[in-house]
Amino acid sequence: MKRIIIFHLLITMSLIIYGQDKCEVPNPFPKEISDCINKGKELYSSGKFSYCAKNYDFIISKYPNYCFAYYNRGIAKYYADDINGATLDLEHAALLGMTDAIDFMIKHDLEADDKRLAGMIAERTKKLDEEQKQKDAALKKTE
Repeated sequence: MKRIIIFHLLITMSLIIYGQDKCEVPNPFPKEISDCINKGKELYSSGKFSYCAKNYDFIISKYPNYCFAYYNRGIAKYYADDINGATLDLEHAALLGMTDAIDFMIKHDLEADDKRLAGMIAERTKKLDEEQKQKDAALKKTE
C-alpha cells in the first residue's frame, strides 16, 4: 500500500513540475512583441548585448513561458559577460523544452545548477556524441 501511495505521489509531483515546463509561443504575435524581437535582433547585430538582453525583459514580462525570449536573452547575456545570468536564462529555456539552449550550454561549457537540466545536458551530450560517431563511421565507409 505504501508503495502505491508513494508511486502516485511521485507521478503527481512530476506532472506538477513537468507540466509547467512548456514553451508558450504567442499566437498571433502582438505587434509590440514583434517590434521587441526585431529590436533585439538589431541590438544583437550591432554588438549591444546588454541592451539586447534588457530588450527581452519586456517580452518575458508578457510571456513568462516563451522559451525563445529566455534563449535569446541568455545568449545576449553570455556575450555581455554575464555568465550567471546567461546560465539561468538558458536553463529556463531548456526546461521549457528548447534543446538549442542545451546545445549552447554544452558548446560554451556552461554548467547547469538545476539537477533536472544537468541530466538533460548529459543525455544530450551522449546523443550528440553518438550522432558524431555515426557520421564518422559513414564517412569512413565512403573513403
